[in-house]
Amino acid sequence: MNKIVVAILIVIIIALAAGAYVYFFKAYQDSQFNAVRLYKNDIEGKAMKNITNSIEGENQRIQEQLNQ
Repeated sequence: MNKIVVAILIVIIIALAAGAYVYFFKAYQDSQFNAVRLYKNDIEGKAMKNITNSIEGENQRIQEQLNQ
């Protein structure tokens, strides 16, 4: 009887450990995905800012030429 109880406890502990591993692995993957997404958004934001600054600079240059 004691062997059966020990076997059941071992199975429960292994199941809990596997569940915790899967849970933390999923959390790790989500954190990696969020880090990549934030980096991508930062790069896109900088690119859009550069494009906007370039367009504004070009518009200013054209205005100066028209005013001459």
